[in-house]
Amino acid sequence: MGEQNGGARLTLYFMRQASSSTTTMGQLADKEFLKFVQTTLNIPTETSKADLDLQDAKS
Repeated sequence: MGEQNGGARLTLYFMRQASSSTTTMGQLADKEFLKFVQTTLNIPTETSKADLDLQDAKS
């Protein structure tokens, strides 16, 4: 299913990885996990270019 639908692929990846991830920064360091979050929450990919310390301070 994931091979035919990018959204399904991201969702399946999230379901596999969500329980093994223990920190927000660890989750965001995972490119596929980050893509899932950005897609789900409609967050522009450009936010990844912001200063990491500034992003962490807001969470």
